[in-house]
Amino acid sequence: MLVFFKDADSVYDPEAIHVEWSSIELESPMTADECPKPSFVVPQLSGHIYRTNEYPESWDVFEQEGHYQCYLFPTTQASKIGRETFFTQHDARGAGEELICTLNSVHPSKSKWPFIDLEELPDDWDKPDDHYGWGKYRMMFADVGCLYFVIDEDGNVSWSMDSY
Repeated sequence: MLVFFKDADSVYDPEAIHVEWSSIELESPMTADECPKPSFVVPQLSGHIYRTNEYPESWDVFEQEGHYQCYLFPTTQASKIGRETFFTQHDARGAGEELICTLNSVHPSKSKWPFIDLEELPDDWDKPDDHYGWGKYRMMFADVGCLYFVIDEDGNVSWSMDSY
């Protein structure tokens, strides 16, 4: 699944994010030189495979144990492929739809190892070319929001965004 953003404010415009399905074995992919210059700083981020379990029905268990904000434990708010996530405001799935993935905002801390492959952020990590919370190491959707991608029974993919 390829996701294209028109600009850094795309999450506010339903027409500004485009989703395409493409084979991982493209015969003639576009080269970087053939791509139009982006209108905002494109993050240089990559993922890491991390397998975990989500327990969306376990809210009551954590609440009974007296955990503060027990709703945060059953599922994680993270970028991930899968049918379960922590929805910041409301469940994005409509009738006949399934969640296929979540794209979470990235706002690293200045602590050690903000990323798996980076022990510390460079001093200029938050430099002025950072546009609308997007930068080399940041990707913000409104106020630390998430994009939720769902697929319907006909195979159509749509997305929605929620934030705090």
